[in-house]
Amino acid sequence: MTTPTRWRAIPLPLLIAVLLVASAALFGVGVAQEHGGGTDTHASVASTDTGGHAETGQEGGKPAEHTDSHGQNTGGTEAAGSERAFGVPLESPAAVLVTVLVSLLLAGLVWRYPRPPVVVVVAVFAAGAAVFDIAEVARQFSAGRAGIGVLAILVAGLHLAVVAAAGVLLRRVRRPAPAPALTPSA
Repeated sequence: MTTPTRWRAIPLPLLIAVLLVASAALFGVGVAQEHGGGTDTHASVASTDTGGHAETGQEGGKPAEHTDSHGQNTGGTEAAGSERAFGVPLESPAAVLVTVLVSLLLAGLVWRYPRPPVVVVVAVFAAGAAVFDIAEVARQFSAGRAGIGVLAILVAGLHLAVVAAAGVLLRRVRRPAPAPALTPSA
């Protein structure tokens, strides 16, 4: 006679940690694939005769030199087509590394210390990352890079799953455990 196998549910803090690690790994793979694939066709900004700016498609993501409104070279370079948040290019190696490290740090924290402040920080981080991931999905599909777009969808889904799991964990942590029922002694 065989005994039935009982499946234990994975603890929520561990699930959140695994989701964060998986999202960090896929994020890193997606960025590496995008920049190492050789098919980077981001639009870059170049000066026109009127002193304004026009977009030109440069292959290979080579840095473009910036010019001011008078056509003078400002000497600054920026990765072609890179988006910025708080003045930092989102796909720079430093920003990618910091994002992955923060994700791994938060995974360890929520796994070891699933207290409400930690869970809230994890949920806010994952929600913010999901916003950027969803924007990346649209950008990748509009650029004709479906493979990287699918990776971005997976990363966004993982981040949204972290938000959902963190919400459930917060509800469990904030709700006190039911008191054991008192039974009269005979």
